[in-house]
Amino acid sequence: MKKEANSSIEKPNDKKSTQELIELALFLRELQEINHYIEQVFCLSIIGEKPELQKTLVDFLLWKLFKDKNAFWDIVWILRYRGSYEVFTAASKLCESKNPKSRELGVDILGQLGVPERSFANESGIIILKLLENEEDIDVLNSIGVAIGHLKDPRGVAPLAKFKNHLSADVRFSVVIGLLCQEDELAINTLIEMSTDENEDVRNWATFGLGEMIKTDTPAIRDALFQRLIDEKGETDTEAEIRGEALLGLAKRKDKRVINLLIEELSCNCVGRLSVEAAKEIGDTRLYPFLSTLQQWWDVDSNLLQEAINSCQSE
Repeated sequence: MKKEANSSIEKPNDKKSTQELIELALFLRELQEINHYIEQVFCLSIIGEKPELQKTLVDFLLWKLFKDKNAFWDIVWILRYRGSYEVFTAASKLCESKNPKSRELGVDILGQLGVPERSFANESGIIILKLLENEEDIDVLNSIGVAIGHLKDPRGVAPLAKFKNHLSADVRFSVVIGLLCQEDELAINTLIEMSTDENEDVRNWATFGLGEMIKTDTPAIRDALFQRLIDEKGETDTEAEIRGEALLGLAKRKDKRVINLLIEELSCNCVGRLSVEAAKEIGDTRLYPFLSTLQQWWDVDSNLLQEAINSCQSE
């Protein structure tokens, strides 16, 4: 999922016309593609340099790339905030372009047009879903999934689910984002399937979607969450987060299978916030001594820890 920077917006850009902003955004997109090529050449060129110089040059490159990305998203956010019919019309026309970068920009704008108060949400959904029917560009598909997720449009469930096995992990990730919060049976079944995806980020967000973003409680959802606890045995931060999301999702559903696993998590040298939150949710007295021990060193969120202790303390 592409990171949408929403930093301070420069006033000069805010005064530009809709068309001027769109032209500037498209130019910045082209510039980012050029920068990506330069980045590859740059990394190859510093291989023989001293480590100190390598670090300085890489830090500069990362700063420049991040600054460029911020500039693009600043413009997108200006257009979104305007939320006018003029912006809606312009973004709609972009979605009809033969240039995939233009279509991508159009979808990026329509997905959150009018934030925080949404404007033309229904009309935007219709345009985006029509585009999805024949779209093949990976970046545009990525934007479409994210946009449908922002719109929370149930009409997007079936069309998005068809892309659950797409070769691109970015597209599969956007499918998950598009299905979050949907209580539809197809959406849930698709997230269950995608919680076993080969890509960590896809699994992570699918697990998050099943565990926290919906209230539906079925044996299939519980079993999918429990399976993550069995399969996610790696030591990466993402895998640890997946386990935490699964623990929390099961705890919210008062599934007692998490108790022994929570004891293991709470006894580790590195205890995540999600594990403590799960303990709070399930409120089992067997967790009390382990939570109490955490008071000696766990400083991630003292208020949450105390709430978990209170929840698990016997009356």
